[in-house]
Amino acid sequence: MDMDMILKSKNKILTFGTFSILFGILLLRFPNAINYFNVDFFDVKKFFNDYYKYKDIIAFVFISIGPILIILCLIVKKKKIVLLGSNDVFNDIDNKKITKYEIYELILKISGYNKQILMLALKDLYEFKIKTIDNINEKFGLVIICSLPFATKLGYFVGDCKNNIYYIHYFRNSHEYIELPKVGSEFNFLFDYIDNRSNELFVAVQSSYLIDCEKLDEKFKRKNILKIRTNSIGVDSIDNFTILDQFSNFIIDKIRDCYKMNEIIHISFATSALVAFCFGRLVSKTIDKKIICYQFDNQEKNNRPWGICINGNDNSFEEQVVLV
Repeated sequence: MDMDMILKSKNKILTFGTFSILFGILLLRFPNAINYFNVDFFDVKKFFNDYYKYKDIIAFVFISIGPILIILCLIVKKKKIVLLGSNDVFNDIDNKKITKYEIYELILKISGYNKQILMLALKDLYEFKIKTIDNINEKFGLVIICSLPFATKLGYFVGDCKNNIYYIHYFRNSHEYIELPKVGSEFNFLFDYIDNRSNELFVAVQSSYLIDCEKLDEKFKRKNILKIRTNSIGVDSIDNFTILDQFSNFIIDKIRDCYKMNEIIHISFATSALVAFCFGRLVSKTIDKKIICYQFDNQEKNNRPWGICINGNDNSFEEQVVLV
């Protein structure tokens, strides 16, 4: 029997298992009680009149099936997933479809762009990593539906040494949570570097949407610009683990190629949160220059109003939050 099918029908199977045991005992001890059973789709009375001489065998079959079904349901556990959301984006997502999982959830409370609120959210994220993620020893799924600076920061907190994670993407077109397969679509990755004679770099990473660098705020437009994108753009374009892994490595490699000309890296993602997370896992405190990841908000005149320093001072949440 398929394990997912067992999980989805667990309560029904437990009920049927219990019924099987009770029905078998009833058939052994009080066989005449069968005459009072009435099932719409099955003539119980006629069946047992025809096969009465086999009633003991039938009873033992029911009694034997019951414990097997109950034990099976107790052994098969729900898959574990870690769900990171933030209330500025998560409320629009239908999370009822992940009830078959055992969920370890953190919904970050973000309202406005108050530094204190962002610091508290960052503190909650760090404690969630230490107290929850670090204590999950078996393989677990990861769902992220939150502001991308926090997705990137969680990747940095987790690092590249934890290998028991598989990735679950919320496909917006079909409204389904699906574990990313190992392989699938193949993409080419493109990049373009614009030298504006600055010592700071703005990186526009694009797979879900295109970032119009002509409309960047002046403070970013004056920096050197590195555009990185997949050749196919779409909200569900990163649809397998191989592409996710390759694209994340492509991003960090191209950024590191620019270190000679740039001291500070400013990055903005127009991708799935999993891309930001996997990129964050690759960021090093010792190897990489200072990297600040910004949240995009097209409702604001200053459309990248805040960011988080990904590899900054780990002892100061205040220094890690950047207000523009």
